[in-house]
Amino acid sequence: MQNSTQKFPAPEKNILLKLSPISNLFKATFQLFKDKWTKLITLAALPMVMMMATLGIFVTSGAIKVNSNNLPIWDFKTIILLVIIGGVFLIVSVVTIAATFLIIGDNSNRFTIIGALQQGSRRIGSLLALDFLMGALLLVGFLLFFVPAIAILVYSILALPVLILEEKGAWFSLKKSFKLIKGIWWPVAGRVFLAIGLILTVNAIADFFPLLNLAVALITGPFWSVFIYLLYRDVTKIKKSQPLAPKEPMEEMAVKGPLAEIPLSKPEKIK
Repeated sequence: MQNSTQKFPAPEKNILLKLSPISNLFKATFQLFKDKWTKLITLAALPMVMMMATLGIFVTSGAIKVNSNNLPIWDFKTIILLVIIGGVFLIVSVVTIAATFLIIGDNSNRFTIIGALQQGSRRIGSLLALDFLMGALLLVGFLLFFVPAIAILVYSILALPVLILEEKGAWFSLKKSFKLIKGIWWPVAGRVFLAIGLILTVNAIADFFPLLNLAVALITGPFWSVFIYLLYRDVTKIKKSQPLAPKEPMEEMAVKGPLAEIPLSKPEKIK
């Protein structure tokens, strides 16, 4: 049987690429999160608040009936209403994810929460298409004995910021993410899985304390988005053939302002 490690991409030797040290990347992530935490946590809470409020309205009005354990009584009407609520929750979630990246990349603080949500809502179709494409690819990867799914996960990790910040379509964003990661898969994978491990550890500890786990989830979600944004910025910077930022008006907010002062790698002026 072929060694499974051979399925992972080998680094290219003919291209000199060096990502920022992991410590710098995490330091920059904490700093940027601290600067924008109120907006980021508000956006993270929005889908859950809307879903709970909608459920509460349907339950109190009797549209959704519950038993003595506050669990829904399953009938056709209840199923339809829950499907509708789930669909609304999905749409609100993808819009808030787009708004989150817009807020993170907005170093001139031009975006309010409402403005970011309005801008993000214009990308609903592309965001849902990207979710479908990535889900399909990961499913195929898992069916092929898990290892390809890990490779696909890392290769596609930058598709979301490309789609939102560069205002590209789902398929283009996915292809560009693969292109950006090509040749630096291993260092990117190390950073991604270290961040995932840190977030999972914090969430696991929080699960032992009632209500704390929800508060922690509202922090770790935006923290992950900030981390991915900074990884995207770092990778696009070292790939000289790739544009660092999207077309106007997003170009300015992606690369200028206070964030440019955070050292992601060796001191280098970002043009």
